Amino acid sequence: MELLKKTFIILFILILLVGCSMLVSYLLPYPFSNINIIFIFLIIFMMARDSGLVVWISFFTNFFTEIYSSTPFGLILFSGTISILIIFWLYKTIFTNRSWYSAMALVSLALLLYRTLFIISLSLLKIFGLTYLTFEKTTFIIFGWELLFTCLLTGVVYFVLSKFFKSFKASPIEHGLFKI
Repeated sequence: MELLKKTFIILFILILLVGCSMLVSYLLPYPFSNINIIFIFLIIFMMARDSGLVVWISFFTNFFTEIYSSTPFGLILFSGTISILIIFWLYKTIFTNRSWYSAMALVSLALLLYRTLFIISLSLLKIFGLTYLTFEKTTFIIFGWELLFTCLLTGVVYFVLSKFFKSFKASPIEHGLFKI
């Protein structure tokens, strides 16, 4: 019974996260509507908990996002989950401290990987005739706004959280390859 209760709570939180992401994209004015709330949450969660659970959270949040997307099914799911998996690997092996600028670097890399995988996957689907979606002239401008505002908001959120919670304090990560 306890497992069922935890499962429903986690599902509710994930659906709430996807809802907040959609709310931001629909209610905020143009450049601010490109903030990616899901990636901010995933990076902050990953750095706070230091757990591979972030990949599963990414999978399910991207799955719920995919339900409301107009892109071919699996495109967001694949791109989002693989990018977080690679970022988690980088976090476990390369990055050596917990700080606001590490959080900003991780979210920047995650978004670049996400959008690169998204573009490559969509292009492959178009080449094989499985979709007719094309990129508009403003696509890369929108991606740039997303990267800028998501990166800045991640740094601010992480900095504020580090003032209140011990797990967010700038400290060396025990699992990095390169220890200083």
